[in-house]
Amino acid sequence: MMMLKVFVLGCWGHQVFTALGAGPDLETTEEKASAQCVLAKKKTRTLLTGRKEETEVSEYQARKARPAMTYFQDWSKGFIASRSNLHKTVTSPSVFIQEGEELVMTLMDALVNQKGCSRMVLAAQSWALVDHERTDGVDHMIFRKDNTTSKLQYIAKHMDEIIVADPPLECASQLQRESSSELKPETEAAEEVDGGPIVVLHPEDDKMVQDCKKLYEQTVDDTCNKTIKVTVLRAQREIIDGIEVDMDVEVMGPAGKKFQHAPSCFFEIYPESQDASLFQIPEALADTNPTKSEKRGMKATVRTTSDLCKADEENGEDVFLAEMPSMGYLGFYRGYEHIDDALPRMKVAMRHELPQDVDLRTKYPKCFQQGGKEVIRSQGKCGSCWAFAAASALMNNLCTSKEDSPLSFHSPTDRYEVSVQQIISCNNRKKGCQGANADDAHQAFSAHGIARERDRPYKCSDGSSLDHFDGLGSCKKWPWKGKCANDKVAEWIYDGAYRVDGERSMMTLLSEGHSFYVAMLVDLEFMRDDFTTKVYTGANPRGKKGGHAMTAIGYGVQDGVKYWLIQNSWGWWWNNNGVIKVQRGVNLNHVESRGPFYFRGRVKGASIRTVECTDSPQRLTRFRFAYCSHFKARNCEADTWYKEYLRISCPVLCNTCPETKAATPLPTPAPTPAPTPADTLTVCSWQFPHSGSMALCEDNTESWHCERDGHGPRVQCPDSHPIMCKSKSCGGGKDYCCEPDCTHYGGPRPCP
Repeated sequence: MMMLKVFVLGCWGHQVFTALGAGPDLETTEEKASAQCVLAKKKTRTLLTGRKEETEVSEYQARKARPAMTYFQDWSKGFIASRSNLHKTVTSPSVFIQEGEELVMTLMDALVNQKGCSRMVLAAQSWALVDHERTDGVDHMIFRKDNTTSKLQYIAKHMDEIIVADPPLECASQLQRESSSELKPETEAAEEVDGGPIVVLHPEDDKMVQDCKKLYEQTVDDTCNKTIKVTVLRAQREIIDGIEVDMDVEVMGPAGKKFQHAPSCFFEIYPESQDASLFQIPEALADTNPTKSEKRGMKATVRTTSDLCKADEENGEDVFLAEMPSMGYLGFYRGYEHIDDALPRMKVAMRHELPQDVDLRTKYPKCFQQGGKEVIRSQGKCGSCWAFAAASALMNNLCTSKEDSPLSFHSPTDRYEVSVQQIISCNNRKKGCQGANADDAHQAFSAHGIARERDRPYKCSDGSSLDHFDGLGSCKKWPWKGKCANDKVAEWIYDGAYRVDGERSMMTLLSEGHSFYVAMLVDLEFMRDDFTTKVYTGANPRGKKGGHAMTAIGYGVQDGVKYWLIQNSWGWWWNNNGVIKVQRGVNLNHVESRGPFYFRGRVKGASIRTVECTDSPQRLTRFRFAYCSHFKARNCEADTWYKEYLRISCPVLCNTCPETKAATPLPTPAPTPAPTPADTLTVCSWQFPHSGSMALCEDNTESWHCERDGHGPRVQCPDSHPIMCKSKSCGGGKDYCCEPDCTHYGGPRPCP
């Protein structure tokens, strides 16, 4: 549960300014530290134990920071860049270059048409344009609003289409069902759906976090005459009157000791006063050649709940925040949400009657040895859950594609695993222990194939998985103690990754033996509490939430609560042999909406699993009013900027639907001489690679020994000949060539 926030407007010299007024619950103090003014106010916070207590919040002298537009454009740049058509659209400048009232009127029309807003709602909110920039055909706008939780709104608009709204903006559907003549503006405004949601920020890459960190260091220097080094462990943002950034940090002073604190920075847009001494720009925050917008800037202040001048001497009073999760799956982080948009959506062919419960561990016992315990892995103190989720989902699908195939097993009791090291060492963005997205794993598989864990073992397993949110283990940077190599398994076929929509589609996939990648926000309740006998419902949230990725392996109902059965990567000792049940059907912490992602794979000899392929029924977001029906098949092949986008969105039109192929049979041996009764060949249920030091096959791969009826008679190379025969009754157990063409082994050699 988040703290109850109190916003203090500022301080000037030694005078206190507040819009709240003095009262019985308000204490105002005045401290002098290097001539800095400090405000103190009580606020309520909830501890991990559930107990509430009051603590004082101190605010320090304000400084000038970069303009709000800089931060909003930074958060939206990836999403806008992914819409590659924006800067390539050719049209007359008079069509979309708008200013002032015309620009606002066009936006209001878009809000009504795209978001379903009523004009009365918008009028009640009194949208006022306070900043506007135009870049590559995109209008970037910042508005102030009244009668809403979030009074600051950023909109990126291309022509008459809204492409980014931050905070997310959806008008209340309840209002749309009522007659506008019956609505009162005050009532409408109170129904806002999102209203400034709390979102997580990247602790290293985010510009506002970087500035908050520098501001905190500068404030300690100016106020306490101390130099500290700050490492941001995690950060989050909330938009109300301004933008508040809450950080959990590690502070190191001259003595080299490290302490943990949770400072906040409040960024207020366009302060009315421009007093030079108050809004002096720290060197670390200033730009060399500021633009007109940058000259306007924002007012930024630091807030703490502990003694600022003892930051390098003791832990802060709110040090309990340092345990809480942050890094992992980055799709929940502002500025990273767009990355997985590159993965196409796939509509699953629905089953009319679904079983009440599915557990892949019992449905495919050979693929999930020891009741599934054998396949549980541990990521260690490395934020690589995103790679483990993809690797485990893909390996589950490889195995269940043909459960009796030897290609998925090292031995009858040891399933192969997909190499996580190959994923983190071979993705283009060089992501690994600091979190990433599902698309990063897809890119690594597409470019380099699928490697075995035995060939490319994981190098970052040191430390406890439960501590990976608190910092990196021994793997600090790319290539994460490994190297990118082409060690793909030829018999493991990767058929791509796809987004899956909705509970019903997810259940259908699982009922047909498909495993998939899921992502959700987790907190300390999820991490630390015992859910071995109950379903996780998020009923007792504790601390901040961070993005985490896992693998779905089933669903069911327990004690009247529907659940997803999810395989984690925190070791078999976590919860119920490494597995947890998460409440289903309520999109708990976004588990049903952030993805899920289906990594399709099969072993050689298995069929591609069938999915329903349909063109998108929605308006294509890269065009103004276009649907798939507005295009011709030839557009899918033309050398245009939208070619790949069209092939993904309109697979029927473009004939790019995944095809179901007949199983590719494994090589069959050549005819063999009639064996003696002792040498009768039998079908192998299980096979494992030859354990000798020399490869027996001409392609330098190891041969395969049969494991049936003791040490059965057949040995076969995975892809090629020769086929070797083994007899327990002759030759002292030596291998004998039983193919007519066996020149590598001196010709055919029957048993004596």
